[in-house]
Amino acid sequence: MSKFSNSSSEYQRKLEDRLFMETQRRLGIELESNPNLLVQSDPTVSIVPDFYSKEHCIIGEIHAHAGKLKGGQPDKIASDILKMLLHDKIMGCTFQKYIVVCSKEEHQQLTGTSALAEAIRQFDICVLLIPLEEKEYEELQAVMKKQDFLQRTEEDYAKR
Repeated sequence: MSKFSNSSSEYQRKLEDRLFMETQRRLGIELESNPNLLVQSDPTVSIVPDFYSKEHCIIGEIHAHAGKLKGGQPDKIASDILKMLLHDKIMGCTFQKYIVVCSKEEHQQLTGTSALAEAIRQFDICVLLIPLEEKEYEELQAVMKKQDFLQRTEEDYAKR
């Protein structure tokens, strides 16, 4: 067991729940949260999107993140895109794909001029910005900063 905790996980999950509810409200439909979707070609493999509606052909991911993406975070977005594209391939049809973000900076990155942004456009993925209240955003920044510090400390500790 790790000596250091992931300080932002609980708060980020809380925000993801709020963003999920707001996504449902904006889309005007009920969505399934975190469904376990089996990969038909291999029933031991599944994908778990953050939200889903088979009836309305919608699949999506929620990112409760403050500020610009850095480090491995763009890779996480790319992995989520691959997961949604795999789902389309398995289903034999195209679902409307969403990436829900709460940061203007992240939204700008994902709709900007990078290869990742171009992939998002080419695959018709909707990047939906749901801004947080100022207090929520500040709290998210604080827990992310604390998490980054703890991760670096844990890495430093592991080097000893």
